[in-house]
Amino acid sequence: MIKATLNLRTLQTGLSLLEVLITLIVLGMGLVSLAKFQGTVLQENSLAKARTVAAHLAEEKVDDLRAYDALVPPPPIPPSPTRYAYSTITTPNMGGRIAAISSGTALTISNVPYTRTWTVSDYCFSGGHNTPAVSGGCPAGLPDFKMVTVTVGWTDQDGVAQTVTLNTIISKSPPER
Repeated sequence: MIKATLNLRTLQTGLSLLEVLITLIVLGMGLVSLAKFQGTVLQENSLAKARTVAAHLAEEKVDDLRAYDALVPPPPIPPSPTRYAYSTITTPNMGGRIAAISSGTALTISNVPYTRTWTVSDYCFSGGHNTPAVSGGCPAGLPDFKMVTVTVGWTDQDGVAQTVTLNTIISKSPPER
């Protein structure tokens, strides 16, 4: 029988200083990358929240413009600021119960000041169901529909101007229908 002897001096036990340093460097690089990623996530989350608020403000104005009470304003006896007509939806920033928000009177939500403006283009059908044309005065009086563009703007945390724009069509239909 051959007896094998082990030399205990050739076996490694534990870690060398070099291995520990390499492990710490790799771990440190991973933690730095994770910290940078976390900062990016927080910044993008802030931008997404601001876009959501801006979209809500634009949708709010679109719904406001669609909620007209009459096609033309009745004689005000007494005048009523809570009612408005289809014919009063015009550019710049006219119509609806919710006023435009300019940069001087910005609406601040979560420490972010927002502005809200809209433009309106009137369209009429020249005869039958032809292609509509921009109106300079419709032959029948009121335009057949209005193309409305609502824009909500703000400045993000990096100082970059951001906007959300919604386009919609508001048709001339009597509210009693």
